[in-house]
Amino acid sequence: EEKEMLGKLNEKLGGWKRETPFVQHDTHAAYQISCVEKEKDIEQVHVCLAFPGLTREHPQKYALAIFNTLFGGGMSSRLFQKIREENGLTYSIYSYTTAFADTGVFTICASMNPNQTERVFELIAEELKEVTAEAFPEQLIAVTKEQMISNFIIGTESTLNRMTAAGASLLLRGEVQETEEVIAKIEAVTAADVLATARAVLDTEKISYSAVGNLKGNDFGALVEKFFK
Repeated sequence: EEKEMLGKLNEKLGGWKRETPFVQHDTHAAYQISCVEKEKDIEQVHVCLAFPGLTREHPQKYALAIFNTLFGGGMSSRLFQKIREENGLTYSIYSYTTAFADTGVFTICASMNPNQTERVFELIAEELKEVTAEAFPEQLIAVTKEQMISNFIIGTESTLNRMTAAGASLLLRGEVQETEEVIAKIEAVTAADVLATARAVLDTEKISYSAVGNLKGNDFGALVEKFFK
């Protein structure tokens, strides 16, 4: 019974008080362009291409989440369909976002045979040009928003997920973000917002890369210069 449980929780935990007021931790972190290569005795090469992302509370973070879903966030994304399904060039390819208090990263990852690397870089570069040239269709944006909201709502049905999200929100923001607020912000994103965010994030002059595995036969720095600069 809800009232009975709340009474017991307040009896045991209601006296807990925060020792100090919530203060946003200032880390002074910043994105730094970096190029890392590491040889390993394996057949494939695993490559990540990274760009400066958005901070955790950036107003465009929902637009970036929608863009990521469409661009490389799943098996129906452009990267997966174009490079893996249509051309069969990679074992896996995807993109993801990472957000911190004062910086962030947008990353594209791919694993492939070393002799496919140049063609994979070329196709990724082509996709980047296309998604920053014109907006995704409004209908596609709408479907993606519905998918994200549905997944979000399903996630809130788990008590553990809600507890974890509430705790993280309190620690990182100083307040618990309401479900309705998140849904409203996702729904408010337009195709123009997604395009503007993609153009802001995918700055090829600030691209970083890492390559791990069988590096033989590839000059990754030269490939990045050739296709992304």
